[in-house]
Amino acid sequence: MSIPNLIELLLKQRENLKRLLDNARKKQHALVANNRELLDECIKDEQKLILAVQNAENGRLQVIKEINREQ
Repeated sequence: MSIPNLIELLLKQRENLKRLLDNARKKQHALVANNRELLDECIKDEQKLILAVQNAENGRLQVIKEINREQ
């Protein structure tokens, strides 16, 4: 039962990391263009994405612990 949960969490984590990479590219563009408004938006999004990555990582660790207990 925990293996499908782990796969789901890993897929979600991959999506979070892709979004974080896209945000970093957008942030780079904002810096180069000296667009303060876009930069502020990117920083806010980045904070939310980092929190999502941390939460997914904590979930992944919990699922791995559950898998180890089952074995």
